[in-house]
Amino acid sequence: MRIFKTIPLFIIMAVLSGCGDTTTEVVPVKIPDSSATVIRVPRDASTIQAALDIADNLDTVLVADGTYQGDGNRDIDFQSKSIILRSENGPAFTTIDCAGSANNQHCGLIITGRANDAVVDGFTIKNGYINSGGGLRIQSSSITVRNCVIAYNVATTSGGGVWCKGSDPAFINCTFVGNSSMAGGAIFVLGTSSPTLTNCIVAFSEEGGGIYSNESSSQPTAVCCNVFANLDGNYAGSTADQSGINGNIDLDPQFCDQESGDFGLQASSPCLPANNGCGILMGALQSGCR
Repeated sequence: MRIFKTIPLFIIMAVLSGCGDTTTEVVPVKIPDSSATVIRVPRDASTIQAALDIADNLDTVLVADGTYQGDGNRDIDFQSKSIILRSENGPAFTTIDCAGSANNQHCGLIITGRANDAVVDGFTIKNGYINSGGGLRIQSSSITVRNCVIAYNVATTSGGGVWCKGSDPAFINCTFVGNSSMAGGAIFVLGTSSPTLTNCIVAFSEEGGGIYSNESSSQPTAVCCNVFANLDGNYAGSTADQSGINGNIDLDPQFCDQESGDFGLQASSPCLPANNGCGILMGALQSGCR
């Protein structure tokens, strides 16, 4: 199904005159693939799943501010499609609340089957409760997840925040906090997976360690990340300890108010660019408390 078409590719010709010379400069303008579509939630589709159902590869599903709950807004399946799922204004304004429990199990996102160009950008994903992959379940899909908060998800066996098998996903400027599982409170990897975490916070996992690999052939890599106070170890299982290398630190991130779910950063936080050796923001949210 097609809803909105992008502008066709064109070339701008700019003619510049001065000092008696006339110069013609050809300026290419990069326009997205004309076959791509933007599907807006809830304007064009009532739920996130309904939007993904009608989307094709490389379409964008753009989600308005709000808290999304219930059927169609949890257990969200990308159906092996490389879709760009993006919020309009970031994780402080857009939440996928799985509302899972032991008697009513649900997760956030399911991304499988080589959806390698899929992107998830700008969501808080919380309160998943399932056997594995409470926040995201990723299999055979080397996707990009950026600017996301993955918080207070539970898996009864593995991967409270993220379960990852046979995949090389990239997590960029993400905050993992308060997730829990028997193995891999925040992230669990297996099946020759090599996820990368860049500019992320992995903190306060309540069980199972922070970043957990169950085999030496699956090695996560952290760069300029703050991995702190994860019960059962920051780097657990077969994951190599990366504290103090590649710009990684192990310090209290100083969230504004973790108990109330405000994961913005206090002015003295080591995750702010002025306060760490990488000179970058770690995590999904800037300084400033609600």
